[in-house]
Amino acid sequence: MKVRIPVVATLVLASLAIPAQQASAGSNVGFVPCTQQTTTNCYTLTVNGNPAPADLLAVVALNTDDQSNTEAEIHLYDKTGVSGNSSYTAWDDAPRDQDGATGGRLDISNLVGPNDVIALTLVHSASLVPQWSMVHGLDVDVQYSLDNGTLTTTLSGKSAVVALPDPAVKRNWDDPSTDYTGKCGHVGTYDVVCDVNRATASALTFFARFRTFVDPNAFGFPGLWISTNATWYQFPRLGSDRRSLVVPTGAPHELPDGTVHVGITRAYLPSNLFTSFGVDFTQEKVRELLRVSQEKEGVVTELPVTLTFDASGVLVDLPELTFSAPVLTFGATTTPNLPATGSSPLIVIYALLSTLSGVALVATRRRRVS
Repeated sequence: MKVRIPVVATLVLASLAIPAQQASAGSNVGFVPCTQQTTTNCYTLTVNGNPAPADLLAVVALNTDDQSNTEAEIHLYDKTGVSGNSSYTAWDDAPRDQDGATGGRLDISNLVGPNDVIALTLVHSASLVPQWSMVHGLDVDVQYSLDNGTLTTTLSGKSAVVALPDPAVKRNWDDPSTDYTGKCGHVGTYDVVCDVNRATASALTFFARFRTFVDPNAFGFPGLWISTNATWYQFPRLGSDRRSLVVPTGAPHELPDGTVHVGITRAYLPSNLFTSFGVDFTQEKVRELLRVSQEKEGVVTELPVTLTFDASGVLVDLPELTFSAPVLTFGATTTPNLPATGSSPLIVIYALLSTLSGVALVATRRRRVS
């Protein structure tokens, strides 16, 4: 199956002038399970509210320059029959087993089922709440609590199937070639490509990356996160125009058995993201201005979307989609409540879910002409 970069995605990506950091140059700190004696720089892991199976290995690490510049890594593995180790899948690698003969396995389906709820609480020193975070999982929820330099991150959700193409088609992020035929992987630090129809393997997995590394153009959106079951992704970040949020993802169109690989996406958008676009964060305004539609082969269809509000933001659940280049548009289709003077802004947020350019949220402001 051939895929191409949608025109809208190309325009969105062109507006991002400053590369995003992908890893810290500082130290890497491993975490241990919390105990009565160890209450910080540690984690707890449960499944369905009970202690996790003994062979469910959690690798939890913190890449850090200082307390304001951190990236937390959380990866789960099955270490049945082996000891497991501290290695984990790097940002540019396809999800894979741990290194070496003692390494744990990526697929955790022998230890947890697709409906089991995994919960991990991570406690460590920090001065900022993560702003740009990705979780590979379903029905995800993320909560943060920052108290006197101690950050508690509570992550819960269900494991998700990851579709893996043949390793031979992996594209490295810094590959200078612009021929993406038959390739899957990152394109620089901005985009993702996956010109592959069927995966050759799959695994039930759960992992996450929480970043306080920020795009230099975007500060002040703590708590923003995206969950997906895509194979590759770029971290969400604001565009240089401060009116776009771009999250490229990609995956093969089909699972190894030929069934369509269904994409599941959830986004938590903090209230100050809306106010930065000039929109008061109220349920009335968000429900009025936020719409979701899908464009495929020139046909635009409005999609149902579930919005769940809390005091800090809104959880946006998208319907099931496929990794076959649908274009989603988040925005206002009509503006009956805009005043005739045109003084109120209209926020339009576009999202692209495709095998090539995953998710892109773009906000624009325009005025009604009286």
